[in-house]
Amino acid sequence: MKPLSDSVEYLHKLRTEEELDIYERSFAIGAGSVMSLIGMRRGGFGGFLNVMAGGVLTLFGATGINPFHRLGRATGRHVFVRQTVLINQDRDKVYQFWRRLSNLPKIMKHIKKVEYIDGETTHWEAELGGIPVSWDAEIVFEVEDWRISWNSLPESEIVNAGKVEFEHAGANLTKVNVLIAYEPRAGALGVKLSQILNPVFEEEIREDIMKLKNVMENAPADTGE
Repeated sequence: MKPLSDSVEYLHKLRTEEELDIYERSFAIGAGSVMSLIGMRRGGFGGFLNVMAGGVLTLFGATGINPFHRLGRATGRHVFVRQTVLINQDRDKVYQFWRRLSNLPKIMKHIKKVEYIDGETTHWEAELGGIPVSWDAEIVFEVEDWRISWNSLPESEIVNAGKVEFEHAGANLTKVNVLIAYEPRAGALGVKLSQILNPVFEEEIREDIMKLKNVMENAPADTGE
């Protein structure tokens, strides 16, 4: 298997940035609790603001959400999607559907075509906000029935990286954890794409991923085509 490239490292970096680490979470919870106590003792409108701010800070600590990452994502520089779906289907069948990447246009409307160049390299064609884009990608890590990771090649028009994990969740149940990242390259096309890669587009991708459940549960005969 080929070594990880910059775009996969980018995906893992985004995953780390989206979540606060254990020290940041502890600090947020502690600081939020102190601010809330000060606000309750202070009283009045100023105290109320302290309590509200402390509550928000405590929430970030409890959930691990990095608010600065969310703010940066809203500027449209990139799209990073993490989605989990529980599917009433055997893990090997769900894995084989995704492993045949040419199946992805069936569930992701912005992906128009995925063609195999060889066993590990594929050519992707997509339409992002009416703008046609294409790139070549390679599978960089794979464990059958468990995980598959891919990323676009360096000369591609857009950075695309993804990782999908398949977990046995009980009799005939599979939990699928999906991570997908898009980032525009520099240049005129990148400027246009940066306006499209926003939270609205991110939500569309999340909805598309949820279609996997419907496809696998209601049309299993198509999974090998």
